[in-house]
Amino acid sequence: MFVQAEDGRIWVLVETEGHLHPKVLGEAKPALAAGGLQVGIGGVVLEIDNFSGTFQFDAGVLPGVLRALQSQGGQVSSTREVGFDHD
Repeated sequence: MFVQAEDGRIWVLVETEGHLHPKVLGEAKPALAAGGLQVGIGGVVLEIDNFSGTFQFDAGVLPGVLRALQSQGGQVSSTREVGFDHD
């Protein structure tokens, strides 16, 4: 799972329990994006989504997340974006 902080940094954690998104940034702190991701061999990001029950961002955030991951050294050239409709 990931959360993007207001400064653009992406925080990635292994989801060991449900409802972690709000805890990543310290409870009530705002986020730019949040969702899930799958990482493959060598740290390649295979898939990202906007599924977060707390933040509920639309899929329009995903291209910016990919750019931020890449700027932080992430390998995202063939990452699949999976949009989730929170309605």
